[in-house]
Amino acid sequence: MSWWLYAAGIYNIAWGTWVVLFPLAFFQWAGMESPNYPEIWQCVGMVVGVYGVGYWIAARNPFRHWPVVLVGFLGKLLGPIGFVQAARQGSLPWRFGLLNLT
Repeated sequence: MSWWLYAAGIYNIAWGTWVVLFPLAFFQWAGMESPNYPEIWQCVGMVVGVYGVGYWIAARNPFRHWPVVLVGFLGKLLGPIGFVQAARQGSLPWRFGLLNLT
């Protein structure tokens, strides 16, 4: 499990940094209209980056830091459920769901 948490830490820090520095890049790639307030998306990037730090710390002792591991698991479980609902309603394009694979 530690290896996965280290990998998640690196990925989340990298993804969060990318979103903060280039907040419109994913929307342009997905063929979506850019948000009026990209700062909100940048805040999401900051939160993801902070989770990356948490995963990195939790990797040293996953059982001691089980709440961080649980929150990460719940995000990976519930995020796709919310996405499918939004995509079925037409609020998000299906292509946006690629975020759930990472």
